[in-house]
Amino acid sequence: MQADMKMEKKASLAIALVPVIFLIIALSFNVIGVFGDDALSGSNQFILMMSGAVAALMGLLTGTKWETVLEGIEDSIKSTTGALIILLLIVFSGSLMISGIVPAMIYYGLKILSPEIFLPASALICAMVLISHGQ
Repeated sequence: MQADMKMEKKASLAIALVPVIFLIIALSFNVIGVFGDDALSGSNQFILMMSGAVAALMGLLTGTKWETVLEGIEDSIKSTTGALIILLLIVFSGSLMISGIVPAMIYYGLKILSPEIFLPASALICAMVLISHGQ
């Protein structure tokens, strides 16, 4: 074996299950003991972050270097970035609907364009935007 290769100790199943068990207990306490039926407005995100901290702590206790823990966190975030962006766009569009911006745009858009010419006009507007962008 080469001297520069890292020899990392593997965690046992019991140690690996500690963050999972902590997460289950904390979420159960949050739902049953504190918030009940209103658990979705509770501190679930904070509990998830605490479980991540427990997982990092268990990794450090088993001899994993902090840099390796940070690389694992970074890899996990990189692999979920696309899904997170999609979720953020869904939340953003929902907030536009709730605040009334989209219904107002539809209302005033139909005042400007009559429904009879809406489809040809929208196709023409999209074509003009594409041409102006060089597509």
